[in-house]
Amino acid sequence: MGIHFNLRNSSKNTHSETIDGVEWDKNTHSETIDGVEWDKNTHSETIDGVEWDKNTHSETIDGVEWDKNTHSETIDGVEWDKNTHSETIDGVEWDKNTHSETIDGVEWDKNTHSETIDGVEWDKNTHSETIDGVEWDKNTHSETIDGVEWDKNTHSETIDGVEWDKNTHSETIDGVEWDKNTHSETIDGVEWDKNTHSETIDGVEWDKNTHSETIDGVEWDKNTHSETIDGVEWDKNTHSETIDGVEWDKNTHSETIDGVEWDKNTHSETIDGVEWDKNTHSETIDGVEWDKNTHSETIDGVEWDKAWKSDK
Repeated sequence: MGIHFNLRNSSKNTHSETIDGVEWDKNTHSETIDGVEWDKNTHSETIDGVEWDKNTHSETIDGVEWDKNTHSETIDGVEWDKNTHSETIDGVEWDKNTHSETIDGVEWDKNTHSETIDGVEWDKNTHSETIDGVEWDKNTHSETIDGVEWDKNTHSETIDGVEWDKNTHSETIDGVEWDKNTHSETIDGVEWDKNTHSETIDGVEWDKNTHSETIDGVEWDKNTHSETIDGVEWDKNTHSETIDGVEWDKNTHSETIDGVEWDKNTHSETIDGVEWDKNTHSETIDGVEWDKNTHSETIDGVEWDKAWKSDK
């Protein structure tokens, strides 16, 4: 095939150059000589219409296309697969991994020889099939018979417009859409939540876990009925809220009212410049700093001890 190894110079990193129409590649001395294009890594080339692959000398000769990794090829319409020599011969298409094939209209599955024979389509994993319009599911033989579509995992189905959910027979009947896990549904515009029957009725949106909802602009929190009513925003865990600028803390109803900031754990606060400690109401008042644990303080440079007060 006239493979040329006319390595006169190297590429842009190693003296690559173009000499007499020969363009050397930047990294590996691949070149283009007399229309022969050498590959950058492995001297694969295209000579007389023969295209060599970059890594493994796979080529295309006389319409034969060799694969890049495993010399799979296409000869006389036979297409070999890249990994396992699966092929298509006389209309027979072999699968890439397991020689599953399509012979006489029979399509074998890639993993488990599931097939389609006489209109019967076997599933990829468990021989689920479609016979006489019956479509078996991929995992559990769920099927579609007479318009009944069984779910992939648990035989949930669609019968007479009833769509059963994939896991728990949740369904859609007369516009009622049951949730995937817990029969949450949508009836008359009521949308039940996926897990706990939280719903949206008359604009009321129930939360996914605990029936938290939005009614008349009231947005309940996802976990604990925290809500936003008239601008009141309840916290996600403990009904902490913001009312009239009052912001309750997420855990312990600590809040900020009229500039009073309560601590997250123990109602410690800052009122009129008084800053309460997070754990024990220790505070700083008029420059007096109380200790976090035992109310020891520093007044006028006097530092009280944590365990007992040493008076000055």
